[in-house]
Amino acid sequence: MMELAVFFEEKRRLVNKALAKEFTRPGTIPQPLFAAMRYSVFSGGKRIRPILSLTTFETCNGKNLNWILPFACGIELIHTYSLINDDLPCMDDDDWRREKPTLHKAFDETTAVLASSALFAKAFELFTVSKAPPIRRIRAISDITKTIGADGIVAGQIMDIKGNISNLPILKKIQRKKTAEFIAVSVKTGAVIAGAKDKIIKKLWQAGIELGMLFQITDDILDAKQDKANQPSLVKFYDLNRARRIAQDYALKAKDKFSSLGKRFEPLIMITDWIAKRSN
Repeated sequence: MMELAVFFEEKRRLVNKALAKEFTRPGTIPQPLFAAMRYSVFSGGKRIRPILSLTTFETCNGKNLNWILPFACGIELIHTYSLINDDLPCMDDDDWRREKPTLHKAFDETTAVLASSALFAKAFELFTVSKAPPIRRIRAISDITKTIGADGIVAGQIMDIKGNISNLPILKKIQRKKTAEFIAVSVKTGAVIAGAKDKIIKKLWQAGIELGMLFQITDDILDAKQDKANQPSLVKFYDLNRARRIAQDYALKAKDKFSSLGKRFEPLIMITDWIAKRSN
């Protein structure tokens, strides 16, 4: 476990250092907006999604960090944008995120909306500065946009807000759209930018979906322990013990798919184990 902790810390520092370069000085950005953007980006995130992109890039024999790091950082900015929106009064109406006031509480609702939009745009600015071959960049950007747009995260969010989550299939579809597919595209992006073969990319996407569903159900279990009863959750349909067994099933499916690709994909198996243990 210590080796995994070192691995995570190395990747997290890499991402944080790259993000810090982008948020050192406001330049021509209005100071209140810059402060809000920076507040959210450096609010204590684990950087799971960019770490997955970096790790997959390396396991697919990617060598040049200046190819993948802008994508890893951009993916983290999109994740941050989605969390800001999730927390808004018109969405989940949360006052706290990572033991800190949510952005609309620390600043105000208008600033939060504008900061989330600015971070979303900044992500695509970062994608364009990647030194990866243009055809790979275009493919990765296309994959990401499909995953976060009207048939992805946004679809999941409106189904969550407007829908009647009365059965398990609906809830699983929402969680796949809001969480699992974005985890999967974080994995896939590393492979695409590294130039992996299509059959490997396809398997990594499938493994990423299992990993994303695992991540979501472990979140549900952690929320249940904290008595966040107002949140849509798989634990509402299962008791905690059953939920833990389902989490283990997702973990096994993800690990089987990663291991089928060969020994060099072991770091992704280690990450899967770490995510699974969050719910213990």
